[in-house]
Amino acid sequence: MRQKGAVPYAYTANLGQPDEDDYNAIPKKAMAYGAENARLIDCRSQLAHEGIAAIQCGAFHISTGGIPYFNTTPLGRAVTGTMLVATMKEDDVNIWGDGSTFKGNDIERFYRYGLLTNPNLKIYKPWLDA
Repeated sequence: MRQKGAVPYAYTANLGQPDEDDYNAIPKKAMAYGAENARLIDCRSQLAHEGIAAIQCGAFHISTGGIPYFNTTPLGRAVTGTMLVATMKEDDVNIWGDGSTFKGNDIERFYRYGLLTNPNLKIYKPWLDA
């Protein structure tokens, strides 16, 4: 990205995923790969808050294999989109780009949630440069 004139910043949402060994290492890796700045945003409390509200409303109640659970993936997207964009705005970063592929619509979802926090947000789809 730097070779094309962009100044990349990296933002990581900690939603408490159990498969991540060391969240604190993520910004360091981003810096090693050329990020101008890299920040880790702790989104766990906000995700818990939204999850409790969803449970209270009976929203996202799903049963699979006879076992009920609450699908927090949509809530995670909303929390990630709003909290990361709020942090980006603090850094005067107004362009969202991520590793989403053209096969899904995650980047559009993150972008739309981000617009709630920063109406000046723009979107960059890296695969269009390929």
